[in-house]
Amino acid sequence: MYHQIRDIMNSGSILGYFFQAVPITCFVGAVYAVLRWALIKKKQRRTVWPDEIMKFLFVCYLTGLISLVILPANFWLRFLTGLHLDGGKKWVLFSALAILTLSRLS
Repeated sequence: MYHQIRDIMNSGSILGYFFQAVPITCFVGAVYAVLRWALIKKKQRRTVWPDEIMKFLFVCYLTGLISLVILPANFWLRFLTGLHLDGGKKWVLFSALAILTLSRLS
């Protein structure tokens, strides 16, 4: 299944671009939800769920859009390939940073 997703991400299709935006969107969405919940809890505000859901979706949408515009093509595909380098035995956590730096230099 991992290879099928990698093939879709590498295809240049709309679905491939969607899969490339999913990891960072999920991460930022989770961080936003935790921070927003803590802020609401701290200020003891009444929660209006439809408004909170729309704010959450807007943050996720903007994150996905920005990640597709700012990051180089196939950034997340290369990041995932770097994590599973050498059959999953070797973890290269800084590969995404190296790819981003090299792509900006060239």
